[in-house]
Amino acid sequence: MCTVSPPIMAEVAIYPLREPEVGPFLLEFVERLRRPGLRVEPGPMSTLVVGEAHEVFAALEEAFAWAGEERQVVLRMTMTGGASAPVP
Repeated sequence: MCTVSPPIMAEVAIYPLREPEVGPFLLEFVERLRRPGLRVEPGPMSTLVVGEAHEVFAALEEAFAWAGEERQVVLRMTMTGGASAPVP
């Protein structure tokens, strides 16, 4: 078992379905990704999350759970890991 979590970079886009106003939802989703040890960079169409794998996955799991509590959502994610992933 690996005791050190490798660095990864995840590009995440989330789409709330049947929401008349998505701006406040997207801002809150990005804020829920932020935590010590992660670099979170919002962009116009997606958000970049960089850090140790277990921290990135934990942040995404919690933010996605919140997002789906009261609405239907679609999340698209592309990940880069290993030696090519930047360190936060």
